[in-house]
Amino acid sequence: MSDDVCIVLTEALSNVHKHAGGGFSDIALWCSGAYLWTMVSDSSHDMPVLKDPDLTMSSGRGMRLIEALTDNWLVIPSHAGKWLVCWFAVPSTVMPTAAEELEQCYP
Repeated sequence: MSDDVCIVLTEALSNVHKHAGGGFSDIALWCSGAYLWTMVSDSSHDMPVLKDPDLTMSSGRGMRLIEALTDNWLVIPSHAGKWLVCWFAVPSTVMPTAAEELEQCYP
């Protein structure tokens, strides 16, 4: 899962540089319930486009990659640009139970 998150964040930040003029960007990450959420902002008001894959092109598949590696994603327009929000289901084997958490704190 961590590889997917790193690839998605790398692609999102690459898109900020390539398509949004490399202006400001903020990143946020948090875990809520069974999901890990990521947010990347940029200063462009242009919305991302899901392009049909073209194997002859050297670029243009980034949003398809993000779509493939996330459980879902959306774009939230803002006055300063937009936020790309992605979320990933956290496998239950990664999230400790309350008993396991207590055991780690009080062996």
